[in-house]
Amino acid sequence: MRFFSLALASLVLSSCSMFNHDLHSRELVLERRWAISTLDGVPLGYRHAHQMAPLIYDNLLIEGNATDGIVAVNRKSGNEEWALRIPHGVASGAQVDGDRVYFGASDGQFYAVEIANGKMAWTFPTRVENLAPPLVVNKMVIS
Repeated sequence: MRFFSLALASLVLSSCSMFNHDLHSRELVLERRWAISTLDGVPLGYRHAHQMAPLIYDNLLIEGNATDGIVAVNRKSGNEEWALRIPHGVASGAQVDGDRVYFGASDGQFYAVEIANGKMAWTFPTRVENLAPPLVVNKMVIS
């Protein structure tokens, strides 16, 4: 019985090492398809331009910058779908809920923007620089 247990353990361990060998022999190759700058102007030297984490929604990549606004880019082509230029940019994060993207900006305003075309649905004055991403649940916004 002891021999059988040792033989079984040896078989299991050798198959594990073969399995691990197959995993290590794979090679990940990254390919750059496109690259763009979301900045419209020259970034301010005292501030990091890209503080907002990008959002992915369907075929769009949405990226804000702390200099001049927020941009939606087609994920496949890299073409700009829409841009909303906002003085002093968007440093906070954004949240998608339904057909809108919600975010506070550095101009003291909070925005709801139609994700399909970048048109402003509404804005609300916060009167301060917005630095945190909003929480949005069923079109109820907490900022």
